[in-house]
Amino acid sequence: MAQQRWADAVLTVAFEELEPASAFPVVPGRQWGPGLWWSATTGRHVACGSAAMRAQLMVLDRDPDVVGLAGRPVRVLWRTGRGHVRSWTPQLFARYRDSTALLADCPSRPEASGQRAVKAATALQAACAQVGWTYGAL
Repeated sequence: MAQQRWADAVLTVAFEELEPASAFPVVPGRQWGPGLWWSATTGRHVACGSAAMRAQLMVLDRDPDVVGLAGRPVRVLWRTGRGHVRSWTPQLFARYRDSTALLADCPSRPEASGQRAVKAATALQAACAQVGWTYGAL
């Protein structure tokens, strides 16, 4: 797996064609585990890690402006104000017809996000805004 500057990667990497950067965890006791969604948009399977993510894939797969989908295709790294390196792997990537994109996380419920996820959301919103993309917790 190669590292690139964010501004360069968004111009050169077809994230929608990448395999997951990391596996979706299997959590014992959960009613739903990782799986695959057959995407009419892409004509291939898209990895998904939860029922909430699968639901968002279904919605995006029906959007005529979406031309590409991928599950966990990128790990984003950044430095905090104190110089610590942090990383986050958003659950979902969607490419739009106009070449903009959406990075998203799909928590099963709003309170499911911990403090680490909240800090990552702030960093990802800023990174996406820099390049005209969107980040959201769907």
